[in-house]
Amino acid sequence: MKFQENIDLSSYNTFQVSCLAKYFCVVESKEDFLKVIETEIYQNNKILFLGWWSNILLTQDTYDGLVIKNEIKGKEVITEDDDEMVIKVWSGENRDSFVKRSIKKGLYGIENLISIPGTVWAAPMQNIWAYGVEVGNLISNVGWIDLPSKAEIILAQYECNFGYRNSVFKQELNKLFFIDSVSFRLKKYSPESYQAHNEYWAIKTKLEEKWIDDDQITPIVMAETIAEIRESKLPDRKSTGTAGSFFKNPIVSKEQHKKLQQLDSSIKGYPLSFEGKNIPMVKLNAGQLIDLAWLKGLQQGNVGTYHKHALILVNNWGWTWKELVALSQRIQKIVFESFGVKIEPEVNFVD
Repeated sequence: MKFQENIDLSSYNTFQVSCLAKYFCVVESKEDFLKVIETEIYQNNKILFLGWWSNILLTQDTYDGLVIKNEIKGKEVITEDDDEMVIKVWSGENRDSFVKRSIKKGLYGIENLISIPGTVWAAPMQNIWAYGVEVGNLISNVGWIDLPSKAEIILAQYECNFGYRNSVFKQELNKLFFIDSVSFRLKKYSPESYQAHNEYWAIKTKLEEKWIDDDQITPIVMAETIAEIRESKLPDRKSTGTAGSFFKNPIVSKEQHKKLQQLDSSIKGYPLSFEGKNIPMVKLNAGQLIDLAWLKGLQQGNVGTYHKHALILVNNWGWTWKELVALSQRIQKIVFESFGVKIEPEVNFVD
């Protein structure tokens, strides 16, 4: 196994943050990874796993440890019948490419998650959620390696404890695992069985602009529509450092949402139900709260909030991680002072 030293990670993260990794290596198979964890470099250093890092902020100028780049790729149909297909996808695969290929092959369920960058690795860990669809509901199982014991384990969907942008991999198993593969259960398209998740206002508006009626909606139409919405709201990642949405949408009680609407009747809320909880909960729009706090388009040094979408923090002119941390803390403080609501980063801070 070849280890490199002092590798600049700026091209490996979408924020384009410069950070030198003390050690760096690439694994292209599960066997590669099992060899790496037997080495002294692995055993004597802290470890950071790298997919494409679309949801990570490096908060040091040097990562004093080993960065392992996951290039484990491949796909395999596990089961198939007249109605659905279960596909095993290795964790280093490009997630958006998998979404697009699935739609082209006549599968649906995953189309609302198009145009979200990153690798398959992050799908179960983050429980990616967009436009009314959470990936946890599409996952059949997750294959992973338990780092302390090196045992290969498969968790069924119900064992992953999926919640809003959360999972067992971010909680109980945090830093104890290496995800090897994810198996997705997708439906086969037919006009009679397809039910589109088009309840979001942005989707309805875009479909109306395109003169598309409900009976004309297909998975391809939904994917194209959502991709257009994302493109209209997001900066060009090739020229602008960003991780997309920076903060999670906060969840509050129904009573707190009513109080917020008394403060400002325009504050949106989306009812949620959680198993085992009797209190009605409401998901707020973090971007709207930031916007209502007059922070949309804010510039602070070399960083700022995107002028088209307040939830997106951007690197404009070659900033440092310290500037972005300071900006995110300022936004959190002002939103809390304005509305009494805590917003938490969706982006993972790594030191």
